[in-house]
Amino acid sequence: MAVFLAAAVWMFLLAPEPAYFVNSAETGHQLAGALNLLHFAQSPHVDYVTSYGPGRYWVSAFGLWLADGGLFGELLTRSAGHAVYLVLLFVVLRRVGASTAMASLLLAAAALALPPGHKYWTALCPILVLYAVQRWCMAGSRRAAFGTGATIGFAALFRPDYGLFALVPGLVAVATGSGAPGTRRRLAGELFAGMLAPLLPWLLLVGANHDLGRFFADWAQVGSAVGSGLGLPHPLLSWTDITLSAAFAFVVGVPLTGLLQCRLAPHATRGLQRFALAVHLFALVNLVQSSHRADWPHLFQGIAPAFVSLAVVLVRGSDGIRSSVLRLAFPLLLAALLLPGRAVAPSRPATAARNWAAAALPKAEFARRHVDATPIGRVAAVARRCLAPANPTAFFPFTPQLHYFAERPFAGGLPFLAPGFFDTVNRQRRAVEQLERERPALLFWAEGFAYDGRADRNSTRTHALVHAYVVSHYQRAGLVDGHTVFRRTGAVMPSPDCDSLPQK
Repeated sequence: MAVFLAAAVWMFLLAPEPAYFVNSAETGHQLAGALNLLHFAQSPHVDYVTSYGPGRYWVSAFGLWLADGGLFGELLTRSAGHAVYLVLLFVVLRRVGASTAMASLLLAAAALALPPGHKYWTALCPILVLYAVQRWCMAGSRRAAFGTGATIGFAALFRPDYGLFALVPGLVAVATGSGAPGTRRRLAGELFAGMLAPLLPWLLLVGANHDLGRFFADWAQVGSAVGSGLGLPHPLLSWTDITLSAAFAFVVGVPLTGLLQCRLAPHATRGLQRFALAVHLFALVNLVQSSHRADWPHLFQGIAPAFVSLAVVLVRGSDGIRSSVLRLAFPLLLAALLLPGRAVAPSRPATAARNWAAAALPKAEFARRHVDATPIGRVAAVARRCLAPANPTAFFPFTPQLHYFAERPFAGGLPFLAPGFFDTVNRQRRAVEQLERERPALLFWAEGFAYDGRADRNSTRTHALVHAYVVSHYQRAGLVDGHTVFRRTGAVMPSPDCDSLPQK
């Protein structure tokens, strides 16, 4: 209970300012997908493409439903996700033998290194899987294989590659279990049946509307292509940011040390030996998603299993490090290494209360106070004034929060544009075909924006076919805060104001 209360207070203090929801494109993408589910019956992978699974949109849709379209439900669900993660992490740490002091220090390090708010599931899902694997390997709980599989399937609902990463400790638990080969086959069957349980309804929905083969091909292509398209030099190779490189080195070194420990000094307790092997491999594999764009936020998205990995290394190495004080130095060192990358600092209680109160405002009042006078608000106003509520549009390349504030669905099956994100010739042609079917009256495109300030990552180049279609079928009707407003040739506007848009 004390850990839960501490986590709840921490999440209360971490409530972001209203400007965060206005300017965060990643959060806006999630909110836009949720809005489309609730109001326009647009489902991911059915009506538009995405590298994520439906889980993140479902949870956000639940939050919007709770708050009647406002932001309080979104803030509440993501805060709850982070709080549950911290509580489960503490439980797993204690169950593998970490002392209260060690578990508390590792929990504090984890609290400092929370992933961005909208990515709460990148920490919650791995720890949920490890909670199930720990019960399987160390407690021998009944039906553990099926339960572990269900947590893996749950992770895959948020992003398919997270399901693949989470499969690793499950397979280790199957492979290292005692018994005849037939027993292992039965456990493997239960594991995969558990995975399928949360995924089957979604796969049936996708299969009923599209070719499942195309769905898997799309996901496989975009997962690797976006990684390379938005890649940055890895800190372990460049060492231009010493603090980030040192943090990566520590987080990678811990599970490698643990694997060497498993090889050289097998533990007398078979359950801990099995779990140790599972968690160390998982900690390494889970960092793969942190490697394509290896910055602080992506490190924090992949770090959760490493906290458990460090605890297991220290618990198993207690004979070599007899001083409990010395053992506690390692969690402190990890916290010190992660501190420079902390993205959000806790607010004073009064400030945090104001941030929660702002999120609790009705959506229209939140927009009046915090959005309308901003560039996002001015672009959204044009979309609301010049497009009927159900008319799709696009805010390319990467301001999807405009869909949430303008309350207009995605056009062209593309929630945003990014290097590697469905930018092959065939996939761009699919987007053009969908745009031709939908014939949206207005499209918005920030043609001057380039990811990382690199000209080769400008969407007019990475998605040249889509841009060429827009230029040939639309007229430049205005320029609103960096967004060119493209009006389809011959489209009739609902308001005379839409015939004379700003040119700035």
